[in-house]
Amino acid sequence: MTARKEVIVSTGVFNTPQLLMLSGIGDPAELTSLGIPTRVNLPSVGKNMTDHVLLGNPWQVNNNDTFNSYLSAELLPLEIQEWNKTNPHKGPLSWTVANQMAWMRLPENDKIIQTYGDSSVGPTSAHFQIIWTNGWLNGIAKPAGNWMTILTNLISPTSRRRYLISSLTTSFTLCCQVEMSS
Repeated sequence: MTARKEVIVSTGVFNTPQLLMLSGIGDPAELTSLGIPTRVNLPSVGKNMTDHVLLGNPWQVNNNDTFNSYLSAELLPLEIQEWNKTNPHKGPLSWTVANQMAWMRLPENDKIIQTYGDSSVGPTSAHFQIIWTNGWLNGIAKPAGNWMTILTNLISPTSRRRYLISSLTTSFTLCCQVEMSS
């Protein structure tokens, strides 16, 4: 394989830093300690990783007007026909999954902000998001029935993780320290 300009290799949130470090791109002190020659001095590889936690809270409802019912084997062919017949497209397949969204901030006197500082990008930026949806959106198999879900999404986490190569093998070890930003 050859490239005339550049090649972008992405192997995911964990494997990309691993591939870079095993290729000699990373913190020279860490790479040298593992016998990996440093090709590019880039100490930030594998550091300052954040996780934007998303928590789904589903509730069973006594209404069948949910997007899960529109996607059922019985109704989906009818919804596709409606979509194809209308211009602009109409019907349940033209709807978004989320009904409402709220971007929210913690109060400035909140203990988390007082202890760790404001982790958001600015004084009007959200710390978390609440998303309402009229269906099952929980990441696991949907049980029988009709559902609505309220999702809570952490937008500005304060915790940071660091991933280190444990040896010259292709395995990664999660560094047990969690660094709190200040």
